[in-house]
Amino acid sequence: MATKETLQKLKPRAVSGPSPAEAATGLAVVPKKPVPKKPGLKKPVAKKTATRKKKPAVGAEPELVISLETLQDEIRQEAYGYFIQRGYRPADPKADWHRAEDAVLRRHGLR
Repeated sequence: MATKETLQKLKPRAVSGPSPAEAATGLAVVPKKPVPKKPGLKKPVAKKTATRKKKPAVGAEPELVISLETLQDEIRQEAYGYFIQRGYRPADPKADWHRAEDAVLRRHGLR
């Protein structure tokens, strides 16, 4: 059961001097000054500073900059280009696709 002394300690009080904690530590709590508002502004505008992009960590996944459909179209066109270079002679289409895929992914820095 709480005593009167305990209840008085828990009540907020208006103190003109330092609190017991402030007196013991020697540190005083200074209230913040309100920021004056300018007419038409709701909150103070922060000054913009230049930011640097962080370098990716070693072994980090690269960001996708190009869509999968675009990559597939480029690979398809590259493989067809190999077919044209051969003079439209049939060969292994899978080999052309893999060769084109490797070339396109290297071009975009994904391999």
